[in-house]
Amino acid sequence: MMEREIFRKILGRLRKDELRPVLQEWGHLGKRLHEIDFSHSKHSVHSYVVKGFMKNYPNGHPDAVGKLDLLCLQKHSAKRTWAVYHLKKGQDSPPNDAADPKEFEQRLRRELGVDFKKMELCVLQHEKALWVRICISKGSKTKPMLKNATYCVHFPHTPVLIVTNMKAATAESIKQAFVNVLDYDDIQDIRLTGRCVKSLAQLSLNKYSQGSFSQYRLNQVDLQPLSHGKKRKRTESEESITDPRIVFVNQKEKKQRLEILNDTFGPNPQPTLEKIEYKLETKFHGNHYAPGMRNHTGPFHCRVKFEGTSVIEGIKNLGKTELAVVPLPDHLAKVHSLAKNHFVLQDKTKANKSVQDSQT
Repeated sequence: MMEREIFRKILGRLRKDELRPVLQEWGHLGKRLHEIDFSHSKHSVHSYVVKGFMKNYPNGHPDAVGKLDLLCLQKHSAKRTWAVYHLKKGQDSPPNDAADPKEFEQRLRRELGVDFKKMELCVLQHEKALWVRICISKGSKTKPMLKNATYCVHFPHTPVLIVTNMKAATAESIKQAFVNVLDYDDIQDIRLTGRCVKSLAQLSLNKYSQGSFSQYRLNQVDLQPLSHGKKRKRTESEESITDPRIVFVNQKEKKQRLEILNDTFGPNPQPTLEKIEYKLETKFHGNHYAPGMRNHTGPFHCRVKFEGTSVIEGIKNLGKTELAVVPLPDHLAKVHSLAKNHFVLQDKTKANKSVQDSQT
């Protein structure tokens, strides 16, 4: 009975037009898939799927739930919040990575089996990455629950691991299992979170080729610019001018601003981050606006949060529309190259002291 409800919950995440292709890739219905009328309501289709699966596998199938759950997650990964971890390795030997999903699953199952006697594990390959579902049971007699599942995305031969929220009781064991399986020495939270897995991977894997350097990574640079004539493309600002009577008096300043922003962010769409958060531990610099703070000598603590559908693109547009002074400060202009979106801003003297203390 519980398995039926789990199937319904998983299938409920899909849109109606997504059901057929996902079930085809799932592959556990066989010929019964062609007997389903997808023009019926989602509830009816779900019932047909559960009945067809139970007829094919009266005693259930160990990987069926996990595989279907991962296939649905790949369609709607943006509904979850992901955190990026970097695996660390000494210079003595290269890591022993595994790109084959079956081999990776076997190795991970052995490592997790040391701490967890009852669990469900499924690994699928999708877009050159290994998608992992780990569902751990709280007790030895209870079945693993869907709400306790942890999802991970690992890009083979890279030190990047992207993970959903983990339960505090199992987080350390899961992270250590990945360290052991991939033959690394340690794992570190790099303070980069978001909902777009592709953007998180792009920021963490290509942190040194963001901004204007993205043109080289995406092969958008003409290697022989003098070999052929090319008609200059009209800019967005030029195309928007339809009335010849309109004259921009600050055209030179606008051009300089756009050039600075292009050098900082590049011409391509920015990676998607829904939030950037700053924790301030600095002296208060707004005495002109808050005279009552003039005698406050200690550090000023506050949090500043930017939220939206694409915050880095929004920061770029602030400079573009003259709502922010350019060049932007480093903590805004270099977000895409720092590979994190949670920052602590300190006065230089305090920051330097913190670095020295950490090195001693």
